[in-house]
Formats: sequence, C-alpha cells, structure tokens
Amino acid sequence: MKVVLLVVFIGITTFALADISGDAVLKKQMGKDEAIITTTSRVAGAIHSFKFRGKEYIDSFDHGRQLQSASNLNMGKKFIPEVFNPTEAGSEFDGKGFKSSSKVLFLEVNNDELVTKNQMAFWIRPGMKSQGNLAYNTAEISNHLLQKQVRFGFMGMEQVLDYR
Repeated sequence: MKVVLLVVFIGITTFALADISGDAVLKKQMGKDEAIITTTSRVAGAIHSFKFRGKEYIDSFDHGRQLQSASNLNMGKKFIPEVFNPTEAGSEFDGKGFKSSSKVLFLEVNNDELVTKNQMAFWIRPGMKSQGNLAYNTAEISNHLLQKQVRFGFMGMEQVLDYR
C-alpha cells in the first residue's frame, strides 16, 4: 500500500509542476466579418486581444489592461484599493514582461467556447504599497481560483460576448 501511495503522490507532484499553456484562439464568423479572441501564456489565459473588422479593442501593453477578472477585497479591514487584489492576468510587478505571476490550471477551446481555470496572483506583492498602504497579502500568488467561460452570442444576439 505504501508503494502505491508513493506512486500516486509522485504522479500528482509531476502533474502539478507541468506548465499549461495559456495560448488559445476563439473565432466567430459574423456575416462577412470575423471576431477573434486571443489568450496568451504571457497573461495566464486572460483575454489578450479582441479583434473585429480589423480593429484591435484591447491594449495589452502590460499586465493590467486585458479583458480579465479580478477581485478587490478588504479582508475584514478598512477597504483600500489594490491591497488585497487577486488578478487573472498577473501582478503589477509583471509589467511589460513575458511571464505572469498568475498560473493557468486549465484551458480549452471547444465548440465555440473558451474555458479557463486560473490561480490568480495578487496585483501588488507582500511589502509593497498602494496609496501609501501596505499589501494585506503575504504571498505573491493567491489561493483564489477563477474559472471563466467565454463564447460569442447570447440570447440570439451573435454580436454579444457571453463572459462568465
């Protein structure tokens, strides 16, 4: 029994260490035009680009401008913006870099739907300040898991982006 448990543990450890790509493309033909959503590993599966009729609608210059989800919580203390702020795309420290502090746990494009699961990084690191106030978080990455589903179309309106 101990050998079996050891093998299972090693298998789980190996799986946990494997990086999952955040790169995906979701496309939808709308009449003669095509809408294209792109996610990247750089922003941990957050929506890096949305193009329609040749126009880009997202400025993904750094790790704070994506179409992404985030939480801004007070931890039972005075509410101060960004001091406990898990974000899908990564941290302020990630800046214009090529990596994200957030971690992609799952990503799939299937049947015109994008599904991701992400472990969100805190926007500011422990010891950093927002508006002169220290971060409430004590780690760079949170225990907050985000699962999102994105598809084109909602209630018969194909031009609507259904983001859950």
